[in-house]
Amino acid sequence: MAATIGAVTFTEPPDDVDSVVRRADALMYRGKAAGGRRIMHVSWPEVEVSVGGTAE
Repeated sequence: MAATIGAVTFTEPPDDVDSVVRRADALMYRGKAAGGRRIMHVSWPEVEVSVGGTAE
């Protein structure tokens, strides 16, 4: 079993939670498009990080 996760962290609650959820969803699909088995993370709204790869 493998997983790809989109995660968003923030220091203060965002004004629009829906946009944060959409961002996490978009990150997940970018991780899947990059081969899966990744954690895609962004610190709202600043830096994006990809962790993972093809290791099993």
